[in-house]
Amino acid sequence: MMKKMVSLALALVLCLGLAVPAGALGAGHVNGQGTISASSYAYIDTSNNLMMWEGDSFSREIWEDNPSLGVFAKVMSGVKSFATDRHIVVLKTDGTLWCWGYNDRGQVGIGTASTDNPNDPSFYYVRTPTKIMDNVAAVACNQSVTAAIKTDGSLWMWGDNRLGQLGNGTLTDSSVPIKVMDDVVDVSIGGWMTAAVKSDGSLWTWGANHYGHLGNGGVTNATGRYNWECLTVPTKIMDDVVTVSCGGNFCAAIKSDGSLWTWGLCENGNLGDGNVGNVTYLGRRLQNVPNKIMDDVASVSCGSYHTLAVKTDGSLWAWGRNRYGELGNGGVGDEPHSIPDGSEQWFHQTVPTRVMDGIAEVDCCENRSFILKTDGTLLVCGQTYGFPVDTDGSVNYTTPVKVANNVLVPAKPSPTVAGFSDVHESDYFAEAVAWAKDSGITGGTTATTFSPASTVTRAQAVTFLWRAAGSPQPSTTVSPFSDVTDPSAYYYNAVLWAAEQGITTGVTATTFGTSSAVAYDQMLAFLARAAGAETGGGSWSDAAIRWAADNGLTDGLTFSAKAACPRSDVVFCLWKQLA
Repeated sequence: MMKKMVSLALALVLCLGLAVPAGALGAGHVNGQGTISASSYAYIDTSNNLMMWEGDSFSREIWEDNPSLGVFAKVMSGVKSFATDRHIVVLKTDGTLWCWGYNDRGQVGIGTASTDNPNDPSFYYVRTPTKIMDNVAAVACNQSVTAAIKTDGSLWMWGDNRLGQLGNGTLTDSSVPIKVMDDVVDVSIGGWMTAAVKSDGSLWTWGANHYGHLGNGGVTNATGRYNWECLTVPTKIMDDVVTVSCGGNFCAAIKSDGSLWTWGLCENGNLGDGNVGNVTYLGRRLQNVPNKIMDDVASVSCGSYHTLAVKTDGSLWAWGRNRYGELGNGGVGDEPHSIPDGSEQWFHQTVPTRVMDGIAEVDCCENRSFILKTDGTLLVCGQTYGFPVDTDGSVNYTTPVKVANNVLVPAKPSPTVAGFSDVHESDYFAEAVAWAKDSGITGGTTATTFSPASTVTRAQAVTFLWRAAGSPQPSTTVSPFSDVTDPSAYYYNAVLWAAEQGITTGVTATTFGTSSAVAYDQMLAFLARAAGAETGGGSWSDAAIRWAADNGLTDGLTFSAKAACPRSDVVFCLWKQLA
């Protein structure tokens, strides 16, 4: 009976799933791990195994064992984090990304979308986990879109783009990963929109905007599916953000000071503002710019109609629709609701209410919530189907019930360094960043962010080296380069000094290439020449890399010679050579 019900449910999803916001709304964090999923009844255990409930259609094709009904089954080993909806995206501990599941919009990323022909083996979904890419740091998805942040900070997306969710300026789907932007540390995909946080703390959004859920005051540039207004390219919303979560038609962001801000469709209490909003559209309340809700927040998860937040003291706070007990507070709220004939009644909670303590992570989907305690105990509340007991039909749990032990608790980021929210004591470059700031070589990109993944230009690179040398005055004040003409530019004396010392010449005979990204081999060559080492000739790149290795500058670094060298590694190599 259970499998029959699951099959019927899946058929219903296929018919209706694309007409409503996704039930599971995914977020990927470079400095965190997604270890639980309410939508697919799944978690990562302490041995890094992905465990999924037997009734889930995506897991049953690839079980490593043959489980009975009503148990968690091991699906994949070596898993660091994952995201699920109608398909599954897994980030393994080796940095590889694997996908499988429904593929009607190309969201699995294999180069094609599944057909509507039931005689085709690819009908509906990809049944086997398929490797999509390497060097991945974080993943996210909703029902028809997938996102990955690579270790170099680049954001890649694929799948449904009918409302500009991919952010590439079009309304055309992509069944292969496409690069969207650089320097990204956090990404979340909501019902029909995407939000990303860059390493400098700036928050960017794109996609559907008919309910103000991009937070940009309602600005759009296209009309997409359902005749909805949308924005097909990323737009900057606010600064000093560390993480973001997108819900069905709303978003929440946490700033570096721990304050939580929400915006979007203002119904069901989902924004936590008392259902106030700031504008009305077609009779519906909206908040079309970010609005502060509370302080001291460590993490947040937005479902389709409700929100859960964990504060820095480990307390769990909830608000929004509570029709099925998804808030975990006994089904109560401050705003009563019912269907017209009065046969069903429930509550919304329009402002945050404290639910319980000792919480490490939460995950919301359409009608339920997963709650992970700090001791590795996993709880569920809200509407479930055959879970955690194998039953026909749905069951509503208005208070959290235990479903698993030994769940992997995401590691908390170590304390920050030098006043930068994005540099932690555990980072290999932490001591180098502190040295660079204290030595006046470089500060942050903002007062509170260092942006370790951001690329460095040639002008910046020689300026860092010049400052490390004591900012010596060049012997001439006349620049030989056509793109270095302003004596007041921060890099003017640095470029002249570097050219005089034979550290670097221009990219051509007359141009220095001030805005060109500095590659690893170029940065190492700068350091080698500044130290008096010989790197001339056609093999300068190899010579510079050998010199750096011989002198321990690149110990622990993995890089490609011609790849852009980020701020973290520039200051790391400077520190290794000069500190």
